[in-house]
Amino acid sequence: MVSPKKKLARMRNWSELPSELLELIIKKLVVVDTIRFKSVCRYWNKAAQSTISSPSYIPKPQIPLLMLSTRPTMDQFHGCRFLNLEENGKVYELNNDVVYGGFSDDALYAGSSYGWLAILDKKTEPYLVNPFSRAKIKFQLEPTTRLRFEKGLVIKIVLSSNPSRNKNFSAAVLCGIVPPNNRLAFYEHSDNSNSFTWTWSEFENEFYFDITCHNGKVYALNFFNSVHIWDFHTSLPIKAVDTINVKMEAKKLAMELLRYPVPMPDNLSLFCRPCFVESSSGEILILKQIHLYSVDNDTMSTIGFVVFTFDDETGKIECMPQTLSDQAILLGRREATSISTRDFPKLEANSIYFMDEYLEIYNLKKDKFTRCVYEYGSSTKSLSCWMVPNLW
Repeated sequence: MVSPKKKLARMRNWSELPSELLELIIKKLVVVDTIRFKSVCRYWNKAAQSTISSPSYIPKPQIPLLMLSTRPTMDQFHGCRFLNLEENGKVYELNNDVVYGGFSDDALYAGSSYGWLAILDKKTEPYLVNPFSRAKIKFQLEPTTRLRFEKGLVIKIVLSSNPSRNKNFSAAVLCGIVPPNNRLAFYEHSDNSNSFTWTWSEFENEFYFDITCHNGKVYALNFFNSVHIWDFHTSLPIKAVDTINVKMEAKKLAMELLRYPVPMPDNLSLFCRPCFVESSSGEILILKQIHLYSVDNDTMSTIGFVVFTFDDETGKIECMPQTLSDQAILLGRREATSISTRDFPKLEANSIYFMDEYLEIYNLKKDKFTRCVYEYGSSTKSLSCWMVPNLW
């Protein structure tokens, strides 16, 4: 029988493992497990901080967490839930004050990139906040930019690179839904707070639906069925590609999914929400979420999706057959990402994960909806986004 003193000695030995061994362990952990690792003891926390702060550290890939943000008027828990599909729907809870960097009562969500949330405070000034490291970066505003932000609604902010690795980064900002304030802005951030640049597009009233950053360029999808490609330094796009077939194919598929006679009943109407997706293989996809709106009930429900490939070099756009092969798309409120189900077999291949009232899975090939039964509380009508935790 082991004496209490020997048991205590063994416990102490865990905190005395060589730092080289701890570093090897950390490099095999996903971010959520690294957070657990750091909480074991002070020595392990110090070892983890040293490892993840190294420029050579690359965290083990993991499925993005689904962030469900609720407000005090909507739920008894006044914070954010992070749903982890890798752990069969396990939910982590963080207080809003932590997640939004102290802006919990006033923050407006404007996108997520590289584990950072883009938010606006009550003065509509943009910030980046990291809910896991609690780091915060403020966008510098010049007087004319501040005025435009006050008059227009910021729809989405995307980043060119990870601010955790380099504080000199670029951002694209999609502003406004009401003319003449709906346009693009490009922001160059420097580690030097006195050095920053704003460039506003010369295109007004373009009615952009979505923007994304890919290989150092900004892609903007507009209402008039064109994709405009920008760099971060010019006020005019460097290329424009017509995408009229995207609208036609989406409408055709929508009518097939409806299974209603043509013309449609007066109390029903269709709405297609387009967005960009970067596939797991690095391609750009255009995803259209097809909604059916009922005038009688004032409700909108998803009835299907259609996916297109987009080649920015040739301008060729093709409707994919109803299959994503070994990919799964995770669709949030303002962003979408594609994950390889070969790398993450817990995800359902050829499917799209999305939020309407609840988290659902749509299988493209089978044209079948499945509701996830995870116990994440009352999340209806809440903000939802997918993000990979970032500890820097």
